[in-house]
Amino acid sequence: MKNSPSLKQVGTSLAALLNRYHVILFSLTVVIGVSVALFMLNSLVNLSNTAEETPPTAIIFDEKIISQIENFNTAESATGSFSLPPGRINPLVE
Repeated sequence: MKNSPSLKQVGTSLAALLNRYHVILFSLTVVIGVSVALFMLNSLVNLSNTAEETPPTAIIFDEKIISQIENFNTAESATGSFSLPPGRINPLVE
């Protein structure tokens, strides 16, 4: 059993590994931690944004609404010219 590593050699090699790569391991741990936190926050926000979707209510066109639509005046059918009330100036005219 001369070739089997002893506990002291394993500890020494592990310490050398951590000494050499401690910055990379720390950075990797921070990046993974922030990524997990953002993923959990995103799933929490998505969970709170889901609303119970209600079916749309039926729109009923009765005679009152139809007459309002027929009597609707567009810009082309409007009669008369637009004028500002007296005593006020138009701020858009130079």
